[in-house]
Amino acid sequence: MLMDWYTIRKHFHFSSDEIRDIIVTVVFLGFMFSFREWGVGEKFSFSTGVFNWINSALVVLLALLVYLSCQRIIGIRKGYKTEYKMWFWGLLIAIVITFATKGWFVPAFLGTVMIYHMEGHRLGSFRYGLNYKDLGIISLTGPLAMIILALIFKIITFASASPMIHKAMIVCMLIACVNMLPLPWIDGGNVFFGSRLLWVFSFVGIIAAAALMYFIASVWGIIFGALAVAVLASVIWFVFFEEGF
Repeated sequence: MLMDWYTIRKHFHFSSDEIRDIIVTVVFLGFMFSFREWGVGEKFSFSTGVFNWINSALVVLLALLVYLSCQRIIGIRKGYKTEYKMWFWGLLIAIVITFATKGWFVPAFLGTVMIYHMEGHRLGSFRYGLNYKDLGIISLTGPLAMIILALIFKIITFASASPMIHKAMIVCMLIACVNMLPLPWIDGGNVFFGSRLLWVFSFVGIIAAAALMYFIASVWGIIFGALAVAVLASVIWFVFFEEGF
């Protein structure tokens, strides 16, 4: 455990390119999540909009740091150095969709995680080199961390009806769901190519958890309901589709 903690501390830092990508992602998504908050009612207010943009950016920053940190820790423990690569064109597409829907839907595309082999930490490991299965598992921890963080915010809303907490929950839910889509430029694509069955289970489970979180108050109901739907979807996929691939 001491060696693991030392290794994590040694390799956890973010590079200058990653910091740049994080800043750009936070600024773009912060604006999109504040799109409907640039004024009071129908009256536009620049100062109110900037204030809400900053608040949204802080929420996105918290979510993104949790997202990337979980991927980095799991990656290091599996013997890989991870690197965040934003999907710039995805952010531009997201802005267009945000404008087209007048802020009612924000496709919060982040990007993807790249993994690099740390030879000395994977000596003796099964399938020693890079493989899609490990990439898929590392990628999955980001969206999974988001849905867990959203559930934590959901629990906090029981004690505090703060609009900021509610917004943080929505942001985490959207990031989790959108980035599990099976696209090659985001983490959902990595999970899909790593294991289609794992992708079906996790994607359906995360979507179900987000939907239940929005409509019901029971935490255990959300957890068990999402797991039940995910298991059912996985069985259906395995029986009717998996053998066809």
